[in-house]
Amino acid sequence: IMPKRLSDMAVHFSSEDEHWNTPDNILKPIRRMAGGQIYLDPCSNPTSRVGSVLAWDEAYNGLRHKWVPHTVGLTYCNPPYGRKIIRWAKKINSETRDRQAEIVTVLPARVDTSWWHNFIKPSATAFCFYRGRLRFYSPARKKITPAPFPTVITYHGPRVGLFLEEFASFGWTFPAPPQIQGKQMILL
Repeated sequence: IMPKRLSDMAVHFSSEDEHWNTPDNILKPIRRMAGGQIYLDPCSNPTSRVGSVLAWDEAYNGLRHKWVPHTVGLTYCNPPYGRKIIRWAKKINSETRDRQAEIVTVLPARVDTSWWHNFIKPSATAFCFYRGRLRFYSPARKKITPAPFPTVITYHGPRVGLFLEEFASFGWTFPAPPQIQGKQMILL
């Protein structure tokens, strides 16, 4: 039997519970960026705190539908962190590149994975590596639980300065480094 503390965190390493609601302290600056209300949440759930104009749940499946261009509104994405995260990372990348969607994401900072290097890093225009452990609300467990892994908030869009301003107090925040033909430029 695992000690209580470890058993509480074990769900973060599995696909048992994919619904982890974003805390209000993260949603407030995202709403400010969105002019008061987030337009699209493509991976919502029945207990979501996002309050977007459009909220797509598992039944509607945000992976199968086109998101909105930045001229319509801001998209916020806190995808399931289980095995599906690869598909969500690919979708975030394609919506940013193909449809010019403006997207803010909350993701596990797994910078050692292929989904990070193939899909998130190339399409993000700014990053905020959250200081400490982000505390998510789990509807299944009916409590707030800190993530056992680091979190990154990514921005995919043209308003990098606004993102940096809004998230500067949350952790290490910086614009994406320049890239040349898919390879990172080395600045000395």
